[in-house]
Amino acid sequence: VDKLAWRPGAYGLVFNDAGQILVVKNTINNRYEFPGGGVEIHEAFDDALVREVWEETGLNVQIESFVMFDDEFFLTPSGRHWHTIKCFYRCTVVDGEMRETILDEEPLEHPEWIDPTILTKDTLTIGWEALQQLKVGK
Repeated sequence: VDKLAWRPGAYGLVFNDAGQILVVKNTINNRYEFPGGGVEIHEAFDDALVREVWEETGLNVQIESFVMFDDEFFLTPSGRHWHTIKCFYRCTVVDGEMRETILDEEPLEHPEWIDPTILTKDTLTIGWEALQQLKVGK
């Protein structure tokens, strides 16, 4: 247990009025991701999601519903053991203007609205199962 690092995260499946979904491009693997990320100490999941989406896209969102959670264990090349817990929420935009991330260390860029039916398990880093829960494109 002392070798295990926990990382809870909150991610948004954010839709606009045209039915498009908000994604950002991961510059490490060149795949799409849903905006979101790590929950900070003493931060609620919903607060973390709103903060993360704003940091990565410039948009303020409102959570509509919880979609699902997923967890994953992995070992980094440096030998560190991780257990990630990812909570996915369906969201809508309240206000804001889309822009690039304000975090220099983030490997994410180019937030954009896309047709969710073009996304596949291979074009997403995480969140495929959450998208399927919404039965988008089925």
